[in-house]
Amino acid sequence: MTKRPYWACGVLVLLVWGCSPHPTTEPQRAEQAKSPIPVSLVVPKRGVVSRELSLTATVEAYEQAPLYAKVSGYVTSLSADIGDRVTKGQVLATLDVP
Repeated sequence: MTKRPYWACGVLVLLVWGCSPHPTTEPQRAEQAKSPIPVSLVVPKRGVVSRELSLTATVEAYEQAPLYAKVSGYVTSLSADIGDRVTKGQVLATLDVP
């Protein structure tokens, strides 16, 4: 037979005592089961559900490029507008140089 440390016996006693039913808790549980629990009743109503979300933001382009004319003159035609997609080498405007 092996010797067990004293604290192991204490843990075993506490474990058995904690798992056993205590006589003071049983009458309390029976008393709680007999007392009525107050319940409130709510009647649902049909209505309009609306959700509104307002967020403030700033819209900015990924890239910006300043445009400068190489010569001064008058614009005779515009081939692209603000916000249009353009490609490299595309004519954006035609100038009339006096």
